[in-house]
This record gives sequence, C-alpha cells and structure tokens, in this order.
Amino acid sequence: MTPRATYLLNYGAYQLGWLAAILGAASGYGTAGACVGFVLTAGHVLLARDRRGELVLVLAALAAGVAVESWQIASGTYRVLADAAPGALPPLWLLALWAQFATTF
Repeated sequence: MTPRATYLLNYGAYQLGWLAAILGAASGYGTAGACVGFVLTAGHVLLARDRRGELVLVLAALAAGVAVESWQIASGTYRVLADAAPGALPPLWLLALWAQFATTF
C-alpha cells in the first residue's frame, strides 16, 4: 500500500470511529459507538509497522483522556448525559475518541 493510501485509510477509519462514538452517544448507544472506535483503534495498532510504539501512544492517550475528562467532569466544566459512568469517570465513547485521536499521529 502506498503511504498516501495508508494515510487516507487511517483518516477514514478515524472519521468513522469518531462518527460512531458521537452518533452512538447521541442516540443512546454510546457503548456500541465506543466498541466501533476501539475496534478501529485495535485494527490500526495491529496493522502498524511499530505495533509497540502505537500501542504505547494509544495507552498514553487513554490515560491522558481519563485524567483530563475526569477532572473536567469532577470540576463541573461539563456534564456527560449519554452513557454516564458513576462518579466523575468519563463514559467509554469519550475515551474511544481519545484512543482514536492517538492514531492520527
């Protein structure tokens, strides 16, 4: 596959995962949308040349996502209504966005 085709495929997968997470959350299927995002992220990691490096990047983004979103929810910056987790934990669909974001690097 050419580098351009690889970039376009990665961009398309990112957009599909983002759309699935957002539309899933908006229609009450946030967990299903998150699953799509996480499956696409796993596919990205499995197809990457440097799987370990990509996995580390995705896990770092997830850790940052949990920290940032938990802090914002706990501080009252915003309130998550779709598939809200107990306490100040962010829902899975929101974490799927962070994982997918890491695949754009």
